Amino acid sequence: MLGKVNLKEVKKQDRINYLQYLSLADEREMINRYIDQGELYEITLNGETIGRNFNKMIVGTANSSIDNMAFYQKQGSECLV
Repeated sequence: MLGKVNLKEVKKQDRINYLQYLSLADEREMINRYIDQGELYEITLNGETIGRNFNKMIVGTANSSIDNMAFYQKQGSECLV
């Protein structure tokens, strides 16, 4: 059994606290361009933030693009389509 997975939207004023995670994907200059746009979510498993130290991640989306897949591959993750 995987455990309890929770998805929580991060408020714009709190996004700066997630720089360590965003920096895994982009450089600071790029992050500064988009940090206040769109939506940012924190994923927790059994109350602990997850997303690090994964070598395989399954991402399900109805409108996946090459850019989305490139983002995950940049992290070293394998994309399953």
